[in-house]
Amino acid sequence: MKLTVKITHKEQGVTVKQYLAEQGYSTSQTKRLKYGGVIAVNDEPVTVRHVLQEGDVLTLETEQRPSSPLVATIPAEILFVDEHLYVAKKPYGVAIHPDRAHKSDTFGNMLAASFGENFRLRIVTRLDKTTSGLVLGALDEVTAEKLNALQQRHEIAKTYIALVEGVLENENGEIDLPLARIDAENKTVVDLECGKPSKTRYGVKKRNENTTLLTVTPLTGRTHQIRAHLAAIGHPIVGDTLYGASPAERIMLHCERLTFTHPYTGEQVVVTSPADFNR
Repeated sequence: MKLTVKITHKEQGVTVKQYLAEQGYSTSQTKRLKYGGVIAVNDEPVTVRHVLQEGDVLTLETEQRPSSPLVATIPAEILFVDEHLYVAKKPYGVAIHPDRAHKSDTFGNMLAASFGENFRLRIVTRLDKTTSGLVLGALDEVTAEKLNALQQRHEIAKTYIALVEGVLENENGEIDLPLARIDAENKTVVDLECGKPSKTRYGVKKRNENTTLLTVTPLTGRTHQIRAHLAAIGHPIVGDTLYGASPAERIMLHCERLTFTHPYTGEQVVVTSPADFNR
């Protein structure tokens, strides 16, 4: 991936290494550029000790690691894209990553059809196979690390729509229950002794006769967090039989909104995608 930026008066007088640190590059990212990439100023190769001046054009190019190409299928629905990252809508029932059993029917294959033969799958905000909605991905390794750092600092806000069994009385609430993973059962459960701190916030959008439509925001990022938390308060997501709900045509959970600060422009990016069960 190639990135070109023009140095401003505010940024002049610092070394390339200092500039990279100020832009949020990790030590490993800087080393990757230093030893396996290209660093140039005004089209001339320089070291990380080079002092930048106003008006300089700094070019950074990271080495692309080899990987097996993804089989391209039908294109994904891309809702936001630039040279660094994208937000796409994942359909219900489609796994994100290919594996031995699914080599050509995954969301990765759909993304490959959208971006071409050199595409590499770098998903930042993952969704279960049974959850539909917005997914954030990076188009290069440097951007992937920057977005993953945002994710780790809980600076990527995700809002979900969930249709749950039963009628909730409170207009909003916060579920603060520690969760633990049971890998053998592919399940997450409340564990007051050994579970990791987990918080989920919700608000009522609409009450029906036997169900409630919620907006849900996970404040932590545990596997199956929303599903486990809503089940723990007696309101499993409609169709989520793993967590005690009755069978339905699908699990009614959808990532409706992603909000984050663009790692290069500093602008706030907001992408929305309504759920098809938003009723």
